[in-house]
Amino acid sequence: MYVTDEFGHRYDHIALDGVARDGGSALHGETITGTFLFPPAQAGAREFTFYDGDQNVSIPGIRLTVPSP
Repeated sequence: MYVTDEFGHRYDHIALDGVARDGGSALHGETITGTFLFPPAQAGAREFTFYDGDQNVSIPGIRLTVPSP
């Protein structure tokens, strides 16, 4: 799992918690949670895409309301 910004910088996760760390499967209607922690964004970065290489899925359009200083 990693994110990229609009400038092409890649940010690999630096810490995990919950199912992001331990794994797990959700049954129908069940909610499971986990956290990926990424390093601070490069100065001026505002838009990110999250990539899940295990599932071959990406989530584009993640936006910061204030750009990284």
